[in-house]
Amino acid sequence: MADLEEQEKFMEKKVEGSGLSRREFLRNAGFVVGGASLGSLAFLNACSSGSTSTVTETKTVTAGAGTTVTVTAPAVTVTGTGTTSTAPANLVNLNVNGIDYWGVVSPEWTLAYVLREKLGLIATKRGCDWGDCGVCVVLMDSRPVMSCVVLALEASGKKIETLEGLAPKIGATLDPLQQAFINNDAMQCGFCTAGQIMTAKALLAFKPSPTVAEIKEFLAGTICRCGAYMGIIAAVKSQAK
Repeated sequence: MADLEEQEKFMEKKVEGSGLSRREFLRNAGFVVGGASLGSLAFLNACSSGSTSTVTETKTVTAGAGTTVTVTAPAVTVTGTGTTSTAPANLVNLNVNGIDYWGVVSPEWTLAYVLREKLGLIATKRGCDWGDCGVCVVLMDSRPVMSCVVLALEASGKKIETLEGLAPKIGATLDPLQQAFINNDAMQCGFCTAGQIMTAKALLAFKPSPTVAEIKEFLAGTICRCGAYMGIIAAVKSQAK
């Protein structure tokens, strides 16, 4: 207990000294944002000497309120004639909403955990953590997945899209599907809305003119505890081609 209290005090001091909120401080912790050279690992093959060298990638990212945080990726070791290279264990590359993120993850970290707690993309909700409720649905290579049961390691190299990617800027025009949910009162508490919208987006990309029966079947895995199903179905149907 004493160790936990000391850690909490240490974190509070770090947050106070940075001028950031606790969530802003944790956001991007341990991840490099948009590191193109590290992202492709192309620079590893450029090493033609027989020596061994260690390279790190440092990136400064905006953390809000005019404050920036500098984060450094774990070292990448380059060995040999340019054909052999080693990277840190559990190093992953996540392309989220068109932005590349690099970082080392623990084997048990889920995609939902990394999106929320490491990248600060909190539109993706965590509900059951068992893949039963659907509130955590995101698109992975354009397919809907329950991010609470997808390991971050499994998502490495994939293109991930979350609700934040539909209208990336505050004040930006909403995606038509987002607006349709508003127009059709397809939400009450809103906790399941991100999962509903991302699932529906995948459906409309796969089948632009779904029937009501097909909408019901496709959205069967996304639970709305408020019971706003009629509005959800109407919203999706309104976007049919």
